[in-house]
Amino acid sequence: MKYLYIFIGLGIIILYTNCSQQKLSDRNISNLLTFLNIDDSSHILQAHDIINEKLISYDSIKKEISLLELTNYQKSVSIGKILPDTYPPYSAYLVGIQEQVPDVFTVIIYINTDYIAPMYLINYKDTVFVDYIYHEGSYVYDVVEDTNNKENIFSYQRWFEFHQDTVYEIENNIRSDYYSDTGKQIERNKDSLIVKYKVEENGMFKKVYYDSIPYLAKSHKDSKASVLKKH
Repeated sequence: MKYLYIFIGLGIIILYTNCSQQKLSDRNISNLLTFLNIDDSSHILQAHDIINEKLISYDSIKKEISLLELTNYQKSVSIGKILPDTYPPYSAYLVGIQEQVPDVFTVIIYINTDYIAPMYLINYKDTVFVDYIYHEGSYVYDVVEDTNNKENIFSYQRWFEFHQDTVYEIENNIRSDYYSDTGKQIERNKDSLIVKYKVEENGMFKKVYYDSIPYLAKSHKDSKASVLKKH
């Protein structure tokens, strides 16, 4: 019975701690939500470790993105501080907001244009815009035919990974070569670019690491892997 009381007591302490932390986060973020004119805070504080296109929910019936679409005002106080006036027409969507560093909120915004679909991480200290990083989204180029009876397909995969106060910007550049007449794959090259950022207490993204690792695969078998750059 004594151990039962101890177990119940520990459970109450853990529950109280979690509730207190949640209330603290809600209270700290309230100024930012008011500044961004966001009424509903539910599902805003996300805890996703990987930020990529899989988080962009799409309604196949309505043929539209299901995320919160930012108004002109919301764009002007967030992504509008980054994009130039000459930027092509675009729609902006809120993917989520994370607090990896106390009182530093990373607003994750997805941009949709006719050409590219970048993802932005924008850091705020309270309601002050501090810094940002971005990637240009995942897409595939059209097939390009060269003079050696080959077809080349260039594709890109880009995403962010969160590890507490560290963010990794990752990009895979992929080139696949095929014979034009048979369609048989000849080789596949992939260059993985990794940039590591530390989120500082003032909200700045500090680049602390860069790495480029190319892979050459022939007949779907990896034959080489080497490190190109390391800073």
